[in-house]
Amino acid sequence: MNNSSRYLMAILMLSLLLNLWGIHWGLPNRWNADEVTQRAKEMVVDRSLNPHFFAYGALHYYQVMALAVLPVKIFKKTLNVFDKTVFDKTAEDNAIVLLSRTLSALLGTGVVLLIYLLAKELFEDKTALLSSLMLAVSMGFVNISHFATTDIPSLFWFTAACLMASYVLTDESRRWYLLSGFFVGLAAAVKYIGGVALIALIAAHFLGGRRNHKALVMAIFTAFIGFIVSNPAIIFSFFEFAVGFLKENSFNSARNTSRPFAFFPMILQLRNVLGVPLFLLCIGGVLYSFKLLASDQYRPKVMLIFSMIIPYYLLIGSMHVSVLRYVVPAVPFLLVLAGKMVGDFISLKSRAGRIASIVLFGIIIGYSTTYTIAADLEFTNDSRYLAYQWIVQNVKEGSTIETTSFYSPRIPSDKYIVIVRPHNSMVDEPASLVQSNSTFLLLQKMISNLESAAERFKLHKRGKPYVAWWENSMDRYRSHAANFDQSLKGLEARKPDYLIVSTYYFGRFSPGRISFDRFSKDRYSTEGEFYDALLSGKTSYKKAAEFEYRFLPWINPQVEFVNPRIYVYRANAAPDNNYEGVVKKEN
Repeated sequence: MNNSSRYLMAILMLSLLLNLWGIHWGLPNRWNADEVTQRAKEMVVDRSLNPHFFAYGALHYYQVMALAVLPVKIFKKTLNVFDKTVFDKTAEDNAIVLLSRTLSALLGTGVVLLIYLLAKELFEDKTALLSSLMLAVSMGFVNISHFATTDIPSLFWFTAACLMASYVLTDESRRWYLLSGFFVGLAAAVKYIGGVALIALIAAHFLGGRRNHKALVMAIFTAFIGFIVSNPAIIFSFFEFAVGFLKENSFNSARNTSRPFAFFPMILQLRNVLGVPLFLLCIGGVLYSFKLLASDQYRPKVMLIFSMIIPYYLLIGSMHVSVLRYVVPAVPFLLVLAGKMVGDFISLKSRAGRIASIVLFGIIIGYSTTYTIAADLEFTNDSRYLAYQWIVQNVKEGSTIETTSFYSPRIPSDKYIVIVRPHNSMVDEPASLVQSNSTFLLLQKMISNLESAAERFKLHKRGKPYVAWWENSMDRYRSHAANFDQSLKGLEARKPDYLIVSTYYFGRFSPGRISFDRFSKDRYSTEGEFYDALLSGKTSYKKAAEFEYRFLPWINPQVEFVNPRIYVYRANAAPDNNYEGVVKKEN
């Protein structure tokens, strides 16, 4: 094993360690509603390949079914032969989630390996090692590698497709075309936007000066086949898929349309994803790439990298939502450009320049690693753990506790009387826009007419109507809120002993967040006024404790889904001074 291989193995081991650190987060509670484990388990129980949910493709459900749900169920049945009490439902669910998250962690490390191979193919080994190292210690990338969601699996297949496209650039062999096309289909079969990897393949074809377009046509056809094979519901339940795809994607495109486009917010989010030093290095890499465009040797390679970034950025930026997980898919390819810049500076002829470059890069990697470790520590020291510990130590059993949904700590109902406030997902505005959109209504009617025609010819039997997640969410909220007074008057009438609220929930009702929303005055004013009164001390409930884990005060990663600030309010009481407020690590 040469030095390069040793360095790569060390980077991959570091990546896997950071990805796995804290993956037991939240269990047995579900603190990330986007994880696919519950639906995958239901599909196994029902012996069905239809997820009945088409906000995403189906491929990752099958991966989780095969690599997490089935192994756990087989293991449970084996144990039950000897002892039926060994493996209860909670243990089963926890094991499925852990295996599913481990799969994401492994695929995240797989992306690091693929980026190494891609950078090595386009540039050289030094760039490849530097790029993969930077990716391994990128906070946002490690953050989403912890979850059993579709983000990392889609990025894995997207990166695999881009790697095959980089081979197409230098080698006209048909196998690279077919592999790239197939991986494009798999990326889209996890998350539809993964299909933009096809642009990298097309770019590689033309940048490589190819004149025989037959291989490209075959690759596009292979992408289509890969997508269909990985989403068999398109074949055996076409109309359900068509309605689901239309409803879910129409809703996504309608979210926050009264807010600005996400082009600039995505750049700001990138700063959080990487941390300031690595973010600045990334910006430097993009600027340095313009210098490389002047070189005949590097121009097609840099343009190919651009084709892996720009189409995705344009699509996501044209939306009005910018969150960490939407930014991460561009990060690996931005870091390849940064890796090339750093590699060239480390190879300067000037000894002083080389030393300065190495020292500066070492400082950046050290900071980024610390920044990512701080994020991992938020998983293991989530504020909900800290709040729960305070509650069981300070609140006597039998007390009444009112709380905000799954964004707050889970309170044991066998020890306390628990009141859960209605959970408003704030989907009213985009739902209203979708349901009044003429194009949406026309397409919906066309699908319905086609389905009716298929029924008449006995080619199809109509099943249950597809209900989108946002329709379910609105129904649940309206049903719960109809019998629950969410105002300050309602709180005073219920008189819980304690009230627990989370920034992840009440933050959405702040004036700045809802000022863009045309429906805010009518639909969110009650909750907005309630939290405004609570936070400003205008109620009989006074803050008793506050929790938010911080490793170091000057390192503050905003980790998605993790470690919200939790406030505990006590009825008719002065604040309790026997707590730390923002909880820090004791060194």
